[in-house]
Amino acid sequence: MVFILKGFDYGFIGGCCGKIAKNILAVAGNYHSLTEKSKIDVYLKSKNIAVKSLYIGDITDIGTIIIIK
Repeated sequence: MVFILKGFDYGFIGGCCGKIAKNILAVAGNYHSLTEKSKIDVYLKSKNIAVKSLYIGDITDIGTIIIIK
């Protein structure tokens, strides 16, 4: 599993995602490309959380996703 972080060999999954609603997790990149997607899906389903990929492309560590209201 590779998470791109500019200037480094790898990133961190926590830096590529964040909850944008009570039951929606946004991911910076194509969530469906993750090699561990099925394991993550089991956990998210148990918490009733759906995933929204923000764009098609590599998962990118952007620091995190924070909603400002």
